[in-house]
Amino acid sequence: MDIHVDNLIREQYLDPFGISLSQAETAARHHDYKKVMRIKDGPTIILFLKKMNGHYLLTKGTWNAPIYDIEDVFKIYDDFIVSQEDINPLQIMQKIADRFGYDLIFGKRVEKYIIEERIRIPKVSNPNEFMNNLIGNYIKIPEMFSKSSPQDYGSTTTLIDTKAMLEQGIDNDFLNIAFLYALDAAKYKNYLDRSQ
Repeated sequence: MDIHVDNLIREQYLDPFGISLSQAETAARHHDYKKVMRIKDGPTIILFLKKMNGHYLLTKGTWNAPIYDIEDVFKIYDDFIVSQEDINPLQIMQKIADRFGYDLIFGKRVEKYIIEERIRIPKVSNPNEFMNNLIGNYIKIPEMFSKSSPQDYGSTTTLIDTKAMLEQGIDNDFLNIAFLYALDAAKYKNYLDRSQ
């Protein structure tokens, strides 16, 4: 397996949290647990979890054989693992979002993490503009807006990720969302610093 990690991932998920590139690659290559999800009409996503020296590393990435493109890397401590028998990387990702995430508001729903969902929306007249303004216009994250400006998305202020695709229909359109979360990076960093 070839592993790809671009500079943005290093700047957002590795360097600020004391995770080395070598550790992230080890977690993916020599994982203890994995979860594979094939997104409808989208990519194959693989989450790997590896017990390291005093902590776990969770990686999430896109698989396009033979390349695993790492998109997220999280360090967690034993307090995230309730039972060794039922470790599930997807459930751990959900716990990370629940503990450090902002509320995601779309319509009348409030969630911390969307694994995979198809949402009916009104017809979209300009698909490119709609997708470019998805966060902030259709999916609201009020608490994040109060702490940072929209330019901070994907900075070390906010860790945000999603796979979103617009599916255009006849009478209305659909938004296919997978792996949407927005984390308060400072809250996550405080957890890592306190637990050392």
